[in-house]
Amino acid sequence: MNSLLKKYANQAKKAIVIWGDDPHLPHLNYTKRVVKFGVKDGNDVQAKNVINNEKGLSFDVYISMVIFWTFHSTILWYAYTL
Repeated sequence: MNSLLKKYANQAKKAIVIWGDDPHLPHLNYTKRVVKFGVKDGNDVQAKNVINNEKGLSFDVYISMVIFWTFHSTILWYAYTL
């Protein structure tokens, strides 16, 4: 499976965007630039201060450890949160 995923991912023209919180994806050897997103430290794009409750979902978006945007939604989300 890993070799199939690497083969497919390396067909990208410029970059590969992966879920950086996955325990396996960040450790594959890619030939293209990799952009990691997730909620854990070490991701290029990171969601912090995640609040998911009956009022909706909100979180701060950090890009390269600099706050970029704050997301708010009144729609109830069943999202992965820590």
